Parts: sequence; structure tokens; C-alpha cells
Amino acid sequence: MSESKVKIKVTHNVVHLPAIALRGLVVFPNHIIHFEVGRAKSIAAIEAAMRGNSSIFLVAQKQTDTEDPTAADLYAYGVIAEIKQVLRVSEELVKVLVEGKTRGKLLSLDSAGKFLMAEVRSAPVRGIPAGKQNQTEALVRSLKDCFEEYLSYSP
Repeated sequence: MSESKVKIKVTHNVVHLPAIALRGLVVFPNHIIHFEVGRAKSIAAIEAAMRGNSSIFLVAQKQTDTEDPTAADLYAYGVIAEIKQVLRVSEELVKVLVEGKTRGKLLSLDSAGKFLMAEVRSAPVRGIPAGKQNQTEALVRSLKDCFEEYLSYSP
């Protein structure tokens, strides 16, 4: 029996996950949300994720009318989520309940298979630098004041 050498590339914090391109929806870390999925590739991605560890990469599309998105049609950042529940409504429609776990950066996208497969690196949100805390607090107060004024115009 002949032996063949196999090269394995190990990169830190990079995972390969089934992906869903979301239309008109953004999922954030630490949020639980449900939505309907109708594209065949997205349903196949959910099924693949359920066969694995229930993790899936959710990323928003730039244009909602793109039917078969590529990496250029998607935003660079999305969320790595855990599928909590799947309910098949019909042959073409699935309702899914997910919990966003962590922010992720889309490194590459393979759309050749039955579903989108994403290469994702975890991208946690960085905290506020020590020297910028006062400035950040002032900006947040200003934003709250502007939003309160906006709300006063709309009952």
C-alpha cells in the first residue's frame, strides 16, 4: 500500500461553517431571533449545520434582490450563531431560531456546493481604549439626547 503525504493547514481562530446570506436582516451576538428561510442553498446550510455542531455563519447581503449571492454581495462581518430550533413549514420554507454567539469576519466563501461554505475568523468587538473613555461617554450622552429629541417629534 502506498502512502501519500497530506498537508494540513492549521490557522488559529479560523473555522469553516455553513453560511446563510440574510436579506433585510442582521443578527447580533447575544441575541436570539427567529426568521424564515426559503432559498434551497440556505435550507441545505441549515441541514448541514444541524448534522454538525449546530453552528452557522449568518451574514447580511448588500442588495436584497440578489438571488445567488457571492462573497462580493455580502458584508465583510457577520455573526457565528447556534441553531436552537428548526421548524419545517413547507417543502420550500423553514423557520429557524438562532442565538448569535460571536462576531465573525468572512475570509472566503465557497458557493459551488449545495450550500454556502464560509471560512470565518472570530472577530470580537474591541473595548474602548483607556484614553478615549471620556470622549466615548460624551458621544453616547449626545446621541441619547438627539434620540430623545427625535422621539419627541413622533408620538
